[in-house]
Amino acid sequence: MRSNLTRFKQEWRERLDSWKEQGQGGIEKKYAQSFWAELCAAFGATRKLTTERQRQELLFARYTELTS
Repeated sequence: MRSNLTRFKQEWRERLDSWKEQGQGGIEKKYAQSFWAELCAAFGATRKLTTERQRQELLFARYTELTS
């Protein structure tokens, strides 16, 4: 999971830096849904989880694992 989160962080940092260099600082709003979907995937919460409650429970459990 840590490697997923590290990869996620690197990929989004590169995107944000690229947009900033190109003068497209406000473009993040356009990609907000992708950001959240990819963040959830990094924690193992995919679209296969049918309810928002299931995603929240999984994210909380994974976060607890990382911080304990």
